Amino acid sequence: VRDTIHIYTFCVPQRNNFSHLDSAGDLKRHQVIHSGFKAYNCDLCGKSFTQAGNLKRHQVIHSGFKPYSCELCGKSFTLTQNLKRHQVIHSGVKAYSCDLCGKSFTLAGDLKTHQLIHSGVKAYSCDLCGKSFTLAGDLKTHQLIHSGVKPYSCELCGKSFTQAAHLKKHQVTHSGFKAHSCELCGKAFAQNSDLQRHLVTHSGIKAYSCDFCGKSFRLKSLDHNESEERERSSSGFRVGLKNLEIRLHRVQVESPVKSVS
Repeated sequence: VRDTIHIYTFCVPQRNNFSHLDSAGDLKRHQVIHSGFKAYNCDLCGKSFTQAGNLKRHQVIHSGFKPYSCELCGKSFTLTQNLKRHQVIHSGVKAYSCDLCGKSFTLAGDLKTHQLIHSGVKAYSCDLCGKSFTLAGDLKTHQLIHSGVKPYSCELCGKSFTQAAHLKKHQVTHSGFKAHSCELCGKAFAQNSDLQRHLVTHSGIKAYSCDFCGKSFRLKSLDHNESEERERSSSGFRVGLKNLEIRLHRVQVESPVKSVS
């Protein structure tokens, strides 16, 4: 058996070694990554790749075939590396922490996404209303509001929502579980946002004034956004009576009842 002399070619940008025993094209193919040239295009979505192998792996996504399943929760994935990233969630280990706020994440990608929030940059704008967002996913979710599409439905009552998070909060109302209690009166609420709204009643602060006579109220009327009122009332808010109080008050100011002599 003859001794083999290993000769390595070093890639400076990524600090990778390539042995002369590797195929002659390995280094050349690797260097294409740094060129930015993406010659392999997906016929289905148009996404481009620098290497044919990456395109091939990508095309599996369009097939809908997910052969890699998590043994703990049963969730399936198209690629084995996606399964491995997912399994970190079950470990409970959050090794990636934000230097600015200390929040921790299981995946490096999640930390990177989170850090965009601190940058203040909102590069994704809605063409319909101009509202801007830090993440493309948040813009996509927002645009559902304009479309009127509500893909997330409650199996118990049939109420639909534009966002999965809104459905999740709504479902708590069906559970009957009220984890958020008022320290002043003991009243319990299903959502923390409901508790915060309730605490205003104890503060004595009346931040909302009647446009007609100046009378103040603790809670704001939601006449300007009835869709928001319907969304929030499903989460346990009890704004109906307060809105009725304000509306009746306005009627009394505009059309005072004449006393019968």
